[in-house]
Amino acid sequence: MSKERIADLLLAEISGFADRIQHEHPLMQAALQGRVTPRSVGSYLAGIKCLLEHTPIHLEIAASVARQRGLFELAEYFRHKRREEAGHACWAESDLEHMKRVFGVMASGVPNSMLDMVTYIGEIVRNRPSHYAGYILFAEHMTVQAGGVWVKALGEHCGIPPSALSSIAKHVELDQFHVVEGRDEINHLLRDISDPAPFVATLRRAMSHFEAFCDELHQSVLRQSLAPVTQRHASPSLPP
Repeated sequence: MSKERIADLLLAEISGFADRIQHEHPLMQAALQGRVTPRSVGSYLAGIKCLLEHTPIHLEIAASVARQRGLFELAEYFRHKRREEAGHACWAESDLEHMKRVFGVMASGVPNSMLDMVTYIGEIVRNRPSHYAGYILFAEHMTVQAGGVWVKALGEHCGIPPSALSSIAKHVELDQFHVVEGRDEINHLLRDISDPAPFVATLRRAMSHFEAFCDELHQSVLRQSLAPVTQRHASPSLPP
């Protein structure tokens, strides 16, 4: 395989995964069927907030480790991404406040699956910073391919307005531009990689953690479906 095609290989994996989550995962199906409750969305947002809070930390670590290993272009790439991510966790915090104000949903604990994912990403940046570039490609492409569909489904079928999901909607808008240039950037940064297999393995494990997050959220939806109606559907205290 040509070295220049490593990002294409990763993107093929990412696109297939995103398509499957978008069209087959029961969480997305529940959203399209109007079964995702505000409480489950609150759990989702708590997980997203955790991930966004750790992203600048991970980028700083990745840049430091890459620099120590003489990977100066990669280190600068991570520093640039760090500047782009400044303040994004505040979007999720605002979303959680919106859910509390409108639906009476209190901030919940971070789902264990997201804690596991954040821990795994931390292992990547400390031990294999070049692999983190592939993860970034996944995060941005997944957001663009499936994030907008998720926000639309929650808005049209579950009564969750886009204003309560700004942390996703804003990333969808921003990452549209990132994915266009992302493939060329990764191909350039990883141009000396002769064996893409370890990168694919890291990517697949990261995607499995994200799917576990979706699975846990779907379990929350199922539990809510068995709860009394008054607990499943909190009435908005203010108009969306």
